[in-house]
Amino acid sequence: MGVHTGYSKFFLAFFQFLIKIKRQWPHRLAWLRTLGFHPSNTGSNPVGATGFLAIFVMIKDYSEISKASDISSAKERRIYRVFETLPGITSLGTLFGVLIFSWFRPDWVAIFIILFCFYYLFKICYLSFYQVTSYIRMKKKP
Repeated sequence: MGVHTGYSKFFLAFFQFLIKIKRQWPHRLAWLRTLGFHPSNTGSNPVGATGFLAIFVMIKDYSEISKASDISSAKERRIYRVFETLPGITSLGTLFGVLIFSWFRPDWVAIFIILFCFYYLFKICYLSFYQVTSYIRMKKKP
Protein backbone atom coordinates (compact mmCIF):
# COMPACT_ATOMS: atom_id res chain seq x y z
CA MET A 1 0.00 0.00 0.00
CA GLY A 2 2.64 2.54 1.00
CA VAL A 3 2.89 5.14 3.70
CA HIS A 4 0.23 7.86 3.67
CA THR A 5 1.01 11.41 4.69
CA GLY A 6 -1.46 13.41 6.77
CA TYR A 7 -2.89 15.12 3.68
CA SER A 8 -3.46 11.92 1.76
CA LYS A 9 -5.25 10.38 4.74
CA PHE A 10 -7.47 13.43 4.94
CA PHE A 11 -8.32 13.38 1.24
CA LEU A 12 -8.92 9.64 1.33
CA ALA A 13 -11.36 10.05 4.21
CA PHE A 14 -12.99 13.03 2.47
CA PHE A 15 -13.54 11.14 -0.79
CA GLN A 16 -14.89 8.13 1.10
CA PHE A 17 -17.33 10.51 2.79
CA LEU A 18 -18.41 11.92 -0.59
CA ILE A 19 -18.93 8.41 -1.97
CA LYS A 20 -21.02 7.55 1.09
CA ILE A 21 -23.17 10.65 0.55
CA LYS A 22 -23.59 9.84 -3.14
CA ARG A 23 -24.83 6.35 -2.29
CA GLN A 24 -27.32 7.78 0.21
CA TRP A 25 -28.50 10.67 -1.98
CA PRO A 26 -32.04 9.78 -3.07
CA HIS A 27 -32.29 12.22 -5.98
CA ARG A 28 -30.78 12.23 -9.42
CA LEU A 29 -29.31 15.73 -9.08
CA ALA A 30 -25.79 16.12 -7.80
CA TRP A 31 -26.10 19.75 -6.67
CA LEU A 32 -28.93 22.16 -6.07
CA ARG A 33 -29.97 24.28 -9.02
CA THR A 34 -32.21 26.78 -7.24
CA LEU A 35 -32.40 27.97 -3.67
CA GLY A 36 -35.06 26.66 -1.34
CA PHE A 37 -36.48 30.01 -0.32
CA HIS A 38 -39.85 29.05 -1.84
CA PRO A 39 -40.54 25.61 -0.35
CA SER A 40 -43.71 25.06 -2.35
CA ASN A 41 -42.00 25.86 -5.68
CA THR A 42 -38.94 23.64 -6.06
CA GLY A 43 -38.41 24.50 -9.72
CA SER A 44 -36.12 21.97 -11.38
CA ASN A 45 -35.28 20.29 -8.06
CA PRO A 46 -37.06 17.21 -6.79
CA VAL A 47 -38.98 17.58 -3.55
CA GLY A 48 -36.64 17.35 -0.57
CA ALA A 49 -33.52 18.39 -2.46
CA THR A 50 -33.78 22.13 -1.81
CA GLY A 51 -32.52 23.87 1.27
CA PHE A 52 -29.40 25.23 2.85
CA LEU A 53 -26.73 22.53 2.80
CA ALA A 54 -29.26 19.87 1.86
CA ILE A 55 -26.55 17.24 1.51
CA PHE A 56 -25.63 17.52 5.17
CA VAL A 57 -29.20 17.98 6.37
CA MET A 58 -30.02 14.71 4.65
CA ILE A 59 -27.60 12.87 6.93
CA LYS A 60 -28.87 14.44 10.16
CA ASP A 61 -31.33 17.22 10.82
CA TYR A 62 -29.39 19.88 12.72
CA SER A 63 -32.15 22.49 12.55
CA GLU A 64 -33.68 21.10 15.77
CA ILE A 65 -30.53 21.73 17.82
CA SER A 66 -30.42 24.93 19.86
CA LYS A 67 -27.65 24.10 22.35
CA ALA A 68 -24.93 21.52 22.84
CA SER A 69 -26.92 19.56 25.43
CA ASP A 70 -29.51 18.71 22.73
CA ILE A 71 -26.94 16.40 21.11
CA SER A 72 -26.81 12.91 22.56
CA SER A 73 -23.47 11.76 21.10
CA ALA A 74 -20.40 12.99 23.00
CA LYS A 75 -18.30 13.15 19.81
CA GLU A 76 -20.87 15.27 17.97
CA ARG A 77 -21.27 17.48 21.04
CA ARG A 78 -17.53 18.19 21.06
CA ILE A 79 -17.59 19.02 17.35
CA TYR A 80 -20.56 21.33 17.94
CA ARG A 81 -18.72 23.09 20.77
CA VAL A 82 -15.58 23.54 18.64
CA PHE A 83 -17.57 25.19 15.85
CA GLU A 84 -19.49 27.22 18.41
CA THR A 85 -16.25 28.70 19.80
CA LEU A 86 -14.60 29.42 16.41
CA PRO A 87 -15.99 32.99 15.99
CA GLY A 88 -14.80 34.01 19.45
CA ILE A 89 -11.41 32.36 18.99
CA THR A 90 -10.83 34.13 15.67
CA SER A 91 -11.94 37.50 17.09
CA LEU A 92 -9.73 37.23 20.16
CA GLY A 93 -6.93 35.76 18.06
CA THR A 94 -7.06 38.79 15.77
CA LEU A 95 -6.98 41.25 18.68
CA PHE A 96 -4.20 39.47 20.55
CA GLY A 97 -2.33 38.81 17.30
CA VAL A 98 -2.30 42.53 16.49
CA LEU A 99 -1.10 43.28 20.01
CA ILE A 100 1.67 40.67 19.96
CA PHE A 101 2.83 41.26 16.38
CA SER A 102 2.95 45.03 16.93
CA TRP A 103 6.08 44.39 19.01
CA PHE A 104 7.79 42.14 16.49
CA ARG A 105 6.49 43.26 13.08
CA PRO A 106 4.79 46.67 13.39
CA ASP A 107 4.87 47.17 9.61
CA TRP A 108 2.81 44.00 9.07
CA VAL A 109 0.33 45.09 11.73
CA ALA A 110 -0.02 48.54 10.16
CA ILE A 111 -0.70 47.01 6.74
CA PHE A 112 -3.18 44.55 8.27
CA ILE A 113 -5.08 47.34 10.03
CA ILE A 114 -5.21 49.49 6.89
CA LEU A 115 -6.44 46.52 4.80
CA PHE A 116 -9.00 45.65 7.44
CA CYS A 117 -10.29 49.24 7.43
CA PHE A 118 -10.64 49.12 3.64
CA TYR A 119 -12.39 45.75 3.88
CA TYR A 120 -14.83 47.14 6.41
CA LEU A 121 -15.42 50.27 4.30
CA PHE A 122 -16.21 48.15 1.22
CA LYS A 123 -18.46 45.91 3.28
CA ILE A 124 -20.40 48.93 4.58
CA CYS A 125 -20.75 50.35 1.05
CA TYR A 126 -21.87 46.96 -0.29
CA LEU A 127 -24.49 46.46 2.42
CA SER A 128 -25.70 50.07 2.19
CA PHE A 129 -26.10 49.84 -1.58
CA TYR A 130 -28.20 46.69 -1.37
CA GLN A 131 -30.22 48.01 1.54
CA VAL A 132 -31.11 51.17 -0.41
CA THR A 133 -31.92 49.25 -3.61
CA SER A 134 -34.12 46.78 -1.74
CA TYR A 135 -35.92 49.66 -0.04
CA ILE A 136 -36.55 51.29 -3.43
CA ARG A 137 -37.84 47.98 -4.83
CA MET A 138 -40.18 47.53 -1.88
CA LYS A 139 -41.55 51.05 -2.35
CA LYS A 140 -42.23 50.39 -6.06
CA LYS A 141 -44.31 47.27 -5.42
CA PRO A 142 -48.02 47.94 -4.91
